Amino acid sequence: MIRQNISNYTFSNNDRLFFDANIWMYIYGPSIDKQSHRRSTIYATALQKIRNQKSGLFIDTLVLSEFINAYARLEYYQRFANTYQTFKKFRQSQDFKSVAQDITNNAKRIVRLCQPCHLQFDALDLMNILDKYAQGTTDYNDQLITEICVANGFCLVTHDADFSQLEKSHQLVLLTANRRLLNS
Repeated sequence: MIRQNISNYTFSNNDRLFFDANIWMYIYGPSIDKQSHRRSTIYATALQKIRNQKSGLFIDTLVLSEFINAYARLEYYQRFANTYQTFKKFRQSQDFKSVAQDITNNAKRIVRLCQPCHLQFDALDLMNILDKYAQGTTDYNDQLITEICVANGFCLVTHDADFSQLEKSHQLVLLTANRRLLNS
C-alpha cells in the first residue's frame, strides 16, 4: 500500500479520489470534540485543494448510506439519548425531522461534489469477502470500499486504520492524516 500524508499531498486534475464516510463526517458531520475539529480542518482543506485542482472525486451509495446513518446516530447519542429511549423512537420523533433535514442538506452537498460510481456486484468474490468477514478481522463495508477503489483506480482518502489490514490493501493508494495508518 502506498500511504501518503494528505496534508503534504499535491493534488492534480488527474487524481481520482474516493472519500471514505469518515472523511465526509469530518467535513460535513456534526462536531464531536477538539480532536475531530483538527481532523475536520485537515480534510476540509484537502477538499478545497481537490476542488481547486479539479481532481476527480467519486462516491457510491454505500459510503453515502454510511454517512447518513453515522450522522443520525451521532446526533442521537450526542443530543437526544436522554430524551428518547431508543434510536428508533428518536427517528420517529419531531426532533428527528430537523436532524434529517441537516443530514439531507449535507448529503446533497456531497453528491453535488462527486461523480457517482457503482460497485459491480457480479464482479465481486462475495464468498471470499464473507469468509474474511467471518474471521472477525475485517469490516465488510471496508472490504467493499477497497474493491471499489482497486477496480476503478481510485486513491482512497480515509482516517480508518483498519484499511491496512485488508487483503487487497497492497493495491491501494491511500491518503490520510492518521499517524497510525501512515506509520504502520
